[in-house]
Amino acid sequence: MMAAPVVREQVGAALLWALAGAFMASVLLVLPKLGGAGVHPFQITFLRYLTAVVVLLLFFGVRGGWRRIPGVETKVAPHETGNWTWLHILRAILASVRITCIFAAVSMIPLANVQAIMLTNGVFVTLFAGLLLREKIPAIAVIL
Repeated sequence: MMAAPVVREQVGAALLWALAGAFMASVLLVLPKLGGAGVHPFQITFLRYLTAVVVLLLFFGVRGGWRRIPGVETKVAPHETGNWTWLHILRAILASVRITCIFAAVSMIPLANVQAIMLTNGVFVTLFAGLLLREKIPAIAVIL
């Protein structure tokens, strides 16, 4: 199933959100390096997720409970009608392990090297999109 086309008015906002996320991710990786070797990667990961929960509760839970984001429609794809709780739990565990490994790497080697290694993320995403999701990979993606 193809995703709905992006409305032209949302492109600028999407770019700003992506830039803000990239900036925050960069700051997130610099802070453990500034904290020194005394902070364990598990502590950093715990504080990261605790902070995220607080921010999400403030962002979505302000004034009378959970609300929908204005202008965003949520549609459930036909194949997603089952119970996928186990998949979300697995994703959360893998994300926690991933970020802990990144923080451990940042404490052991220069940040620039960690960033260079993390640039291989797109290769793995493309590989798994083809293998697990059965998506068609364009030839240009294979060449690059």
